[in-house]
Amino acid sequence: MLAHTFRIMENQIKTTLIIADDHDMLTELLKNHFKDKGYNVVGTAKNGKEVLNLLTKHQVDLVLMDYEMPEMDGIEATRLISKAYPSTKVLMLSMFTKPAYIEEALKAGAKGYMSKGSKSEEIELAFKEMQKGNTYLSPNIASIYIAFTKEQEQNKIVRITPFEKKILMLLNSGNTAKQVAVQLEVNDNFITNSLKILRIKFGVNNITGLLAAAREVGYIK
Repeated sequence: MLAHTFRIMENQIKTTLIIADDHDMLTELLKNHFKDKGYNVVGTAKNGKEVLNLLTKHQVDLVLMDYEMPEMDGIEATRLISKAYPSTKVLMLSMFTKPAYIEEALKAGAKGYMSKGSKSEEIELAFKEMQKGNTYLSPNIASIYIAFTKEQEQNKIVRITPFEKKILMLLNSGNTAKQVAVQLEVNDNFITNSLKILRIKFGVNNITGLLAAAREVGYIK
């Protein structure tokens, strides 16, 4: 009997939701849809300030947030929510699909990002994933962002010449800079300048740091 009662109470607990968008027609459509799906829509907002005001009055699980709104945009509101209400998950809904916008939203604390052309069923899927603690990006957004992050990683790769690699390998074998110059048949100043360039490339201040950084990226073992 108690177990049955508990199940009934559990089923009555609805996920609380705020919908934030400055387009009234879209807000109304989303509100009605999610109410029909069993969500407790505690309020709607036309800007970030109104979202924050609602959060002072309700314990909210999810916020469906427009990126661009007057007075306070979705980014600033998300940043404040992630600090003041860390248990509230924000799903950013935006017409912007460029990587910089996606990255800005995720850095602000959004747990999901979708384009405004996404179907309501996919928004529900995003909500479920976010409540599990996952970050959700719609497929088109994910492909854009993955390509962007790969490009960013490639830009971070330190490029060195075959000659510079030889210098690193000889230093790693225990040779001094002078010994490296002898073995490579160049003068000491050339090796000194090469090492200076290598330290700049790897962002380090000494030989020990240079060798450690070179090992980390696989140039030496």
